[in-house]
Parts: sequence; structure tokens; C-alpha cells
Amino acid sequence: MRDTGRLGGRHAAPSALVAIVLVVLVSCAAGCKDGSEARFSLQSPSAPPFVLEDDFTTDRGYVGNVPNEIFVDTASGTIRWHADRNRVQYLAYPIPPVSGDVTIEVVGQIDWAQNNCAIHVGLAESLTPVVSDRDPAGLYVELGFLGGGCRNHFYLANAWAQFSDGTSRQMSAGHTCDVDDGAVIKIDAGRAYRCVLKVTGDIALYTVHDEATGDLVDAAAFGILKPIGPYRYLLVGNFMVGDWPVADGSIDRIRVSSP
Repeated sequence: MRDTGRLGGRHAAPSALVAIVLVVLVSCAAGCKDGSEARFSLQSPSAPPFVLEDDFTTDRGYVGNVPNEIFVDTASGTIRWHADRNRVQYLAYPIPPVSGDVTIEVVGQIDWAQNNCAIHVGLAESLTPVVSDRDPAGLYVELGFLGGGCRNHFYLANAWAQFSDGTSRQMSAGHTCDVDDGAVIKIDAGRAYRCVLKVTGDIALYTVHDEATGDLVDAAAFGILKPIGPYRYLLVGNFMVGDWPVADGSIDRIRVSSP
């Protein structure tokens, strides 16, 4: 196992992504973001590799518990999200069971946060949190704000592994209120980033790029200490409850794959 470690800065070379396999391609009735065809694919559950990607120009049948707070907005081709730590919120899409090595790519942004608050996007075993104030077991990209009331406060792009026993492992670590930022990848509010979490064996590699410029913001690696999976849902949600802050943002594109 490896501890959290930085791998690069803004000028490091981007990591390679798994090749795209398109199985279902549906045309946009009202036109896509770039005038091309709608991008949505789902690999057959009986034959690996598994690939799912969506640009949200069409609602493919996501299910959620807060339809006015986390929802597919086909007009803008995004998932719009409003996280509120007063309650559990999620939008999910069921997938065939996936285990082992996976890659999660999320293009999205956080527009504003009242205080410590975030949205998690990734692959989940179920829709039930492992314990109160924690996600369902799974792997997640996080877009959020940390450090309310502290000298050290910032927007960040984090990565999480949530285990079924209630423990977790994350890329970001070591933040103290007025002493140390910790090992975090800082981002700007209102700006889109491409976050890629690639798990191979027991190692997670995490990279964050500025979506507009393509520049690598930063990269890190951390160990996956315990088994996770099989994953049964693509999940966008807020399970960190029992507090008052809220935050807003959007997700432009999600792609998940398992070789």
C-alpha cells in the first residue's frame, strides 16, 4: 500500500485514458452541445470491458430523491446540483455489477459554497450510506469547499474511497484550520475541471486538469486499503449530513470504464 503522494504540477504530462467503447449512440432530437450526436454509451453487462459515458443532452432515466436539487438539465447538457447538508441527496443510474480496476472521469465545477460542503460523483455499491454522514461504499470524485471559519480555506477537487465498514481513504489529508493546507488539489469556483480517478489493483491515481486550457492542475496517488465493489450505481450525491452549509455547481460529463 502507498500513502498519499503528489505526482506532478501544472506542467506534468496528462495520464492516458482507457479507450472508448461505444455500444449505444443516440441522436439528439433537439441538438447537442456541439451540434454532434448525443454521447451516451453502455456496454453489455455480459461482456467486458464496461464503459458508460453521458453528456446529459438527453435524460437516460436517472433516479433520485430530490428532483429539484440534483437533476439532469437537458437544455444546458448538465447535471445541476444543489448540495444541502441538512439532508441526504442523490441522483443515480443503475449499472451492471462492475468489479476490479475502474476509471472514473468527471468534468464539472462548483460555483459557490456557503461553507464546508461538497458533491460526490462516482461508483457506488448501493444507495445506502455505510453509516450516518458517509457515502455508500464506493469510489468518488469530490468537488467542494473546505476550511470554513479557518485561515486555510479553499475550493478543492478531492478523491475518496469509502469502505463498507465505515472507514474511508481519501487523496486529501492533513488539513488543519490555521496551520497547514494539507495535501489538497485547490481549484477555483465557477471553473470547469476534468477529474480522473483511475484505480489499478490497490493503487488509485488521481489527476485534475483545467477543462478550458487542458493544463494539469495537479496529481496524486493513494492506496486502496480494503476491497470495494461490485459497483451497481453511477452516483451523484451528498451524504455528508447533520450540518447547515449549502453549495451549487454542475456536472458537464461523466465517463466510467472497467477494462
